[in-house]
Amino acid sequence: MSVEHLPPYLESSVPRILELPSGVVEPSLAAYSGISTQSECQLDDERTFLLDSMVSDVGSDRVFDRSASGLLIPIWAAEPSAKAECEAEGLADSFPCQSDITVGPYRASVALDTGEASIIYAPRRSLGRSWMAVDEYWEVLATDDGEVIAKRPRDSDSVRHAKNLERADKRALVALRRYCVRNSLLKMLTLTYADAQFEIRAAKRDINALFVRWRHLKDGQPFPYAYVLELHPGGHGLHSHLAVPLRFIDKHWLQETWGHGIVHFRDPKPLRDPDLRERARRLSGYLAKYISKDMIGAHESNRHRYEVAQGFGVKMVRRSFSSLREANQWLVNFRGERFRQVWSSADTPDWEGPFALVYRSPGRCEGR
Repeated sequence: MSVEHLPPYLESSVPRILELPSGVVEPSLAAYSGISTQSECQLDDERTFLLDSMVSDVGSDRVFDRSASGLLIPIWAAEPSAKAECEAEGLADSFPCQSDITVGPYRASVALDTGEASIIYAPRRSLGRSWMAVDEYWEVLATDDGEVIAKRPRDSDSVRHAKNLERADKRALVALRRYCVRNSLLKMLTLTYADAQFEIRAAKRDINALFVRWRHLKDGQPFPYAYVLELHPGGHGLHSHLAVPLRFIDKHWLQETWGHGIVHFRDPKPLRDPDLRERARRLSGYLAKYISKDMIGAHESNRHRYEVAQGFGVKMVRRSFSSLREANQWLVNFRGERFRQVWSSADTPDWEGPFALVYRSPGRCEGR
């Protein structure tokens, strides 16, 4: 990364910033953690999400609490009863509180029941919520005491707006992927209209009515689902792409109950992966490509990019550690998950954010 035009008062920080990845990743870490080299496929969204989530999480009462010393301590990103739920699930030792947490610069995050985790270098956790411009060429992400964590070239307002929209799409993609994996959404179908339907609210009412009837088949019990609306480019109106956990569906019943058009059942080859987590990730990838298609004005009107059933969200566990080795060991031993590193910012020349690692673990295979 070029340091041209960097203000003199930040020049002393540049070598440390540029050398941070190689400085904090010890050569023995890979052997210590049993890390194996895996494909970086579909990790672009995670790279952007890592930095965005770190910046947006700071200052949120649902994610952080303030200790007596004034430092921000991460807590469960869930309902107020999260600690009780944590203890009930046998995770009391994973719940970070003032008495048992080590306040350090490495923040480890685990998305429960998704096989996904990450470690971010975030010293003091007193980061600002956004990047700060230092001159017309550069902007930095820094702590309250002036320690520069990352820097990047400044963008024009139009470029920054476009990047913000792109990041929002990628955050939605990550959230959707984790929701699908957490709830084992393994079946995909498309609902169409015989007559062109252009009213978004009407389309959502039709889908909600379908799910109400669908629940009757499950004794009235709600079940997780996700769907994305798409406006057909040929002018044929809206249709919806759904992901549901039901692997065996009565096609005749569904066709008759929908009643507005044809129901297409999709079973692409990539969705036949024996690893159920990987299958759900790939299914979410099919849905995600419709999220980025802004055909219904989601960005302009601030509409949701996708819809999901309530009550089935992904819970996060976050802890901070004084060293990367401690954070890595905590992940390796977390609830029996076999986490392995699949991406490192140290291997990405154009990475603009703080040092970060992404981990994943395999899921249950079909038939076991």
